[in-house]
Amino acid sequence: MRDIAAPSRDGQQKRSQNSEWTWRISALLGIYVHLSSDTGWTREGNRMFRDRMAAKKAACVVAGILWAGSAQTAIADEMLELAYEIHVDGSKLVDAQQTITLNAATYKSKLNMKLNGMYNTILGLEIAMTSKGVVAPGIVRPMEFSMLAETNFRDRSYAVKWDGAGQTKTFRSTELPAKRVAAIDNKLRPGLDDPITLMLQAGLSSPDRLCDGRRRAYSGIQIYEILFARIGPDTLNSDNRSIYRGPAFKCRLIYLPIAGLPPEKMTKHLKKPPKMDVWFAPVMSKRLGRILHVPVLAHGKREGEPVVAFASAATLGGQPLNGQSLAKR
Repeated sequence: MRDIAAPSRDGQQKRSQNSEWTWRISALLGIYVHLSSDTGWTREGNRMFRDRMAAKKAACVVAGILWAGSAQTAIADEMLELAYEIHVDGSKLVDAQQTITLNAATYKSKLNMKLNGMYNTILGLEIAMTSKGVVAPGIVRPMEFSMLAETNFRDRSYAVKWDGAGQTKTFRSTELPAKRVAAIDNKLRPGLDDPITLMLQAGLSSPDRLCDGRRRAYSGIQIYEILFARIGPDTLNSDNRSIYRGPAFKCRLIYLPIAGLPPEKMTKHLKKPPKMDVWFAPVMSKRLGRILHVPVLAHGKREGEPVVAFASAATLGGQPLNGQSLAKR
């Protein structure tokens, strides 16, 4: 963890100006990280950032879809290593790397994301996530999930542990408002996934059940649901921006908040749920002897500006995803 000096009066003013920006781009992996909750921060000066960052918030949804989804693909001691880029209106906003390892009994995943270029210089946002769980025939169950969000202004961490019955215990470095905690507690049920496990379970579906149904996840600060809608088979050729070439399956993923967001954001996302079209690549696991599905490309829009996310590197067991694909750019 970085050493963070106490801000001066000028620094506090800068923090005030960036508090809304912090909120807008901190919702990575489908989790709306509560980084700017201090009621003492004013909103003055935010207008200069608001127009610039309105479209950038789309990257939050993309990261949620791609990075949680990528955990579905490394099983039976095979290591899956991935890198993604997220671009909004032609500018790269997020770099991310993830490693996933599964065997016949357990899985674990480590994900790191950070803002690119001037966005990282001003805000300094970096997010690290880990997930661990158990593997059983046809299902996966979470046991531990953690998230550390670091900015130039403060660090915050969240963790959830599941017992054998699927009940959760939550740890937060900073408490949420009482009404939001009550809303979360009211919706907590045994058997909720963490964000990575949600997509792991979906990705382990057989090809005829891929992108069929909906699942809920709990991150420690939010409960949300992903609705999966099948679009159909497709082919990704050399004109797509990812490193993958070959057959793919196209799906639409829709994010629906359940509890934990501030009321105004809950209303906004329920009225117009964020959605992305995602292409999953079928990959043969030699150890498992079955097809796995890796998200390699996503397209969407946010407030009229295009959002594109793509795999810039991907290997399974040290090899490209298939004979036509690259290992990295």
